[in-house]
Amino acid sequence: MEIILENIIELAEKIWLQLGILLDLENMEALGYFDPLLASILSDPLLLSITAAIILLVPFGVCKLKKKHKIKKIKKN
Repeated sequence: MEIILENIIELAEKIWLQLGILLDLENMEALGYFDPLLASILSDPLLLSITAAIILLVPFGVCKLKKKHKIKKIKKN
């Protein structure tokens, strides 16, 4: 399990570095608060897991709600 978390952390760091290069995040002062936040998330496996779960589950939940609403609308008509 630790090896998987280490691989996830390495991947997230690589992605963050690539985003930093592409978006020139070092020169953007408004995004300066992301670095400490990302560092704290990446250093704690629990926070990393919670963040990943939120990123994955929120869009999934929205899709499920839209689907239920669409089904209710069809049944009403």
